[in-house]
Amino acid sequence: MKTVTYSKNVFIPLTTVCANNCTYCHFKEAVSEAKIMSMDEIQDILQKAKEAGCKEVLFTCGTKPEQVSDFKKKLQQKTGFDSWISFVIAACQEALKQGLLPHSNIGVVEKDELKELANYNASLGLMLETTADLKAHTHSPTKTFEVRRDFIAAAGELKIPFTSGLLLGIGESRQDRIASLEELKKLFQQYGHLQEVILQPVDPPSNSHLFTPKVEVLIDTLQLANEILAEDIAVQVPPNLVDLEEIPVELIDDLGGVSTLTPDYINPDHQWPKIKELKNLFPEVEFQERLPIYSQYLNQKWIRKSVWDCLQSEGWLDEYRAKRDFSKS
Repeated sequence: MKTVTYSKNVFIPLTTVCANNCTYCHFKEAVSEAKIMSMDEIQDILQKAKEAGCKEVLFTCGTKPEQVSDFKKKLQQKTGFDSWISFVIAACQEALKQGLLPHSNIGVVEKDELKELANYNASLGLMLETTADLKAHTHSPTKTFEVRRDFIAAAGELKIPFTSGLLLGIGESRQDRIASLEELKKLFQQYGHLQEVILQPVDPPSNSHLFTPKVEVLIDTLQLANEILAEDIAVQVPPNLVDLEEIPVELIDDLGGVSTLTPDYINPDHQWPKIKELKNLFPEVEFQERLPIYSQYLNQKWIRKSVWDCLQSEGWLDEYRAKRDFSKS
């Protein structure tokens, strides 16, 4: 039986401020209108998540919000923190106190900040998106291939279990997608830290020059990923952005985080499916819950003390260490 994994999570967008200006973004807001979550709000969501049986907390934000004018002042007023990275770390620490495992995808940060974040995260993530130099990224300095490759490599050097992926339909060609998969393969071969690669079709706003790619593009890229990537890397598609009935299920290994509490704030028009409904649609598939850190990384070579302590106190080390997180069979 084919196994497809997922993580039961809660989605917490720490702020919608971002220094980039990608043409396909639904998420970014001007500082005057943007949300910055207070620690009280975060604690309330974490408590509800724990009660609902979640294990993962997905923390997201815009890239380098501290570089945007007036953000630091608003951050201090709303949270009492002068440093953005200190606030993110405090949120991660609070999640661990609640018995929840943080997975932070907060854009490109400095290597010393990445090292500190690793102490309080089960895993971290950054989409490579593409190797191509695209119009959609003209005003987004951290969206160059070199910047993102170097960041993913830094995570490998620091031995951080990591998630990356491709964004499909942002102006890249098929050859660009092949090149992107090859680059991720090289990074995995060098560092061994890529636990999953997401293939995500773009959902651009109506005023964008971009369009959601046809399902044939996704299927072709899934086939390429299965041919190019190492067998130890799970191939993931987001089930709220992809109609799973339209693609061969044998090409996917994972659905990523699925929340029963919070929406996908980055793609707000797309609701998460219910796992029970997916089980009814695909009786030939075993949908298996996983942690935000895959079983092959559940050892102290890859996990920092605070995360290890949380895993032990929750009893998840023994429960998940023996599980195979995904199956290519």
